[in-house]
Amino acid sequence: MNLILCGLPKCGKTTLGKQLAKKLNRSFIDIDQLIENAYYFMKKKRATCRQIYLEEGEGFFRTIETMEITSLKGLENHVIALGGGGLNDFKNVEILKTIGQLVYLKSSPSLLLNRIRSLQMPAYLYRPLVENSHLDLARLSQIDPPRHPSRLGKGSLFRMRDAQLEAGIDQKQFELSFYALAKKRIPLYESAADYTIDTFLLNRDEMLWRVMDLVLTLE
Repeated sequence: MNLILCGLPKCGKTTLGKQLAKKLNRSFIDIDQLIENAYYFMKKKRATCRQIYLEEGEGFFRTIETMEITSLKGLENHVIALGGGGLNDFKNVEILKTIGQLVYLKSSPSLLLNRIRSLQMPAYLYRPLVENSHLDLARLSQIDPPRHPSRLGKGSLFRMRDAQLEAGIDQKQFELSFYALAKKRIPLYESAADYTIDTFLLNRDEMLWRVMDLVLTLE
């Protein structure tokens, strides 16, 4: 049985997946890494998923993603981390359902937003800034009221500012884009997942053991 981790960006899929694979003595597969490897094979140049998405467009990116998900057919006893948008295409969901158990790592969108703020602006947040500009931030944020904004350190705040300047957006636009993304994707995770683990109040070790307990019940 393969264990497939899904969830919003920065919810811990890759980090937890690597730890889980080590504990279970299984191989770990990161779909984003497969996409980058496939892109190198096709274009003969290295690029991150962010760069591929921006330079080639979402359609090209999702085509490679589906191709790599399809390539997983026949695998057994792996831990697999999906990209945040891996369940956007129902074809991907159908394939994944045949190869393993989908585990949704549920987390607070506002907590994940704070994590993203301290990093380089993700590619998938650029287009929604325009596409969802008609949406109301207050209404979208009701799916998860902001929590503990004071926990951001000075370094994170400076990186957040630089990321916003890079994207040419302000704070409200940034939040609008992310909450719109969460509003679209959360129902996809909830409907596709075989199991959901609420990680909001868990640290990394607690998350790991919660998933380990789940695996033991499935074996």
